[in-house]
Amino acid sequence: MNGALLRELRLNRRYTLQQLEDLSGVDQRTISDIEHGRNQKPAYDKVVSLAQALGVEPSLLWPVPPRHETAVAS
Repeated sequence: MNGALLRELRLNRRYTLQQLEDLSGVDQRTISDIEHGRNQKPAYDKVVSLAQALGVEPSLLWPVPPRHETAVAS
């Protein structure tokens, strides 16, 4: 996930970490970890929530959504 872009979008909207948490439901520590590269693979539902709160498409933050692979029984 592009944490630098997340931070840029948040700051451009003049949101604090707390405000983005309130809007997205994603804990501000998680947001900070994403922005600073400490969490590069957050759960996709968090990406969607953050994108909605920022008014952008999730694909802007995470260009390729994670694949959900299922085991194939033989």
